[in-house]
Amino acid sequence: MQLKSVETLCSPRVHRLGALKEGLRQKWRNHLNKSRKQDLELIEGEEDAPFEAFERIYLKMMDRKQFIDLTEPSQSCALQTHLAPDQKMRVVLCEMEGEVCAGWICSALEDTAIYLWGATSNRALKTNASYLVHWRMLEWIKSRGCHSMIYMGLIRSETLGFTNSNHGSRVLMGVRFIC
Repeated sequence: MQLKSVETLCSPRVHRLGALKEGLRQKWRNHLNKSRKQDLELIEGEEDAPFEAFERIYLKMMDRKQFIDLTEPSQSCALQTHLAPDQKMRVVLCEMEGEVCAGWICSALEDTAIYLWGATSNRALKTNASYLVHWRMLEWIKSRGCHSMIYMGLIRSETLGFTNSNHGSRVLMGVRFIC
């Protein structure tokens, strides 16, 4: 598997979420539709509680995957208090039966969003909860007027789900895609 340091994946710029969804791979859309049929609840916020809930699931995921953590999502909560309202990070969590099973932390600055952290539990893998969280974050990003997004960290190219990408399966670091 090839590792690239920074790569831009371009999808035709779309102004409607429906067109963005249509541009995703069929398998990705199927997972999103499956997640919508589950008994899942989305919770969003910029306050301390969502950050704390995210950190708990993030630490469990890091332990499960045996990753070495070079970042500290816990610091984002402290940083949040120093940011202007339009610069605050957004947390989207997915709950099933009162238990957080997936989450994201993202920031939107001017016309660019930055994916900072994502986490899933074993339970989320069975319900496709991460797809629902991912889609909600894309809705939020588009509502903020963003036209591109930067994914920080390692991500497989097919995870982004765009059909017009000829990249095959590669691990990318620092991906920017046009939405």
